[in-house]
Amino acid sequence: MIIDYQQKLADLTVAEFANLMNDVLTKEKQICQNDYVFGLYGLANLLGVSLPTAQRIKNTGAIDDAITYAGRKMVINKQMVFDKLKGRMIK
Repeated sequence: MIIDYQQKLADLTVAEFANLMNDVLTKEKQICQNDYVFGLYGLANLLGVSLPTAQRIKNTGAIDDAITYAGRKMVINKQMVFDKLKGRMIK
């Protein structure tokens, strides 16, 4: 499907709008699954540590740049975490 960004949203048919939203959501889901983890459980699984240890790492502030919040949900950039913790000892 070719997207005409000059076309008004109100001029789209239901099928065109559904296809557009499906494409956007699919791409967003792929990006989120590959580059990010969510919450302390995600951080603990990413680093292979327990939940209390993941909480301690977060509380130190060492990975604050890698963490953003979407409401109450914590979104953590995997690559930034590894870059920030490179060469550090996790206790």
